[in-house]
Amino acid sequence: VITAAGAGGRVEVTPEPQGGFTVRLDPEDIPRIIGKGGETIRSIERELGTRLRVAPRQGGGESEGPRPAVRLQGKSIRLMVDPRWAGEQVEVLLDGRPILEAAVGAKGVVRISRRSPLGLEFEAAVKRGEAVAARRL
Repeated sequence: VITAAGAGGRVEVTPEPQGGFTVRLDPEDIPRIIGKGGETIRSIERELGTRLRVAPRQGGGESEGPRPAVRLQGKSIRLMVDPRWAGEQVEVLLDGRPILEAAVGAKGVVRISRRSPLGLEFEAAVKRGEAVAARRL
């Protein structure tokens, strides 16, 4: 494990057994490292010649709310977030990497079609045990 200060806080880099590295940093720093559409992280990966997985550091900031409950129902994936967030925009993260921005429904639900490319990727990630998080924008 390599620990360094950067990106506004502590950064921890750990080699992965299957190759590549996991970069753990404070949740509020993750969007800056990922970049718009993942451009920044892809650029870093190309430069280093290895795969990077970005994840929140334990004991990091509190920019995320409670973990949303995930329900696979029929043709949709339902993320149950705080009902007080109804009508607001949220960013959904898988293992700390942003994958979706969406509006929260009236009862605190974000829906994703299970048949969409994003839905297929999201469902597979959840079944692999990746952490799901959501935060207000």
